[in-house]
Amino acid sequence: MQNRLTIKDIARLSGVGKSTVSRVLNNESGVSERTRERVEAVMQQHGFSPSRSARAMRGQSDKVVAIIVTRLDSLSENLAVQTMLPAFYEQGYDPIMMESQFSPALVEEHLGMLAGAILTAWCCSVLPASTKRCSPPGATPWC
Repeated sequence: MQNRLTIKDIARLSGVGKSTVSRVLNNESGVSERTRERVEAVMQQHGFSPSRSARAMRGQSDKVVAIIVTRLDSLSENLAVQTMLPAFYEQGYDPIMMESQFSPALVEEHLGMLAGAILTAWCCSVLPASTKRCSPPGATPWC
């Protein structure tokens, strides 16, 4: 089994420092286009992707969007999700879907599970009784 490369390895192979690789990964400014292209080429050549667990330990989001729908077989909700998905994929987000089956208890269970996850955002088609729990101060953005 091949050892997984770290940003230290990518930095060494690219001839830059770890902080430069980090800025490239986080799409931050302060990196010339030429350097950015070189680092990205090395990452692509070696199939590098940042460790999800390492990002989680630093409190960074994984560009994951949770979508809670009442029914997976609902035509209107499927149309809404189909409209959202291309935009999520285009921006590099990984959507996950959950079904509430019109059950406030299931919505609460899903929200409880998501509360411990590192998400970028979440979308929820909820029952009115559940909306009181959808927007705690400082929480992950939602629609």
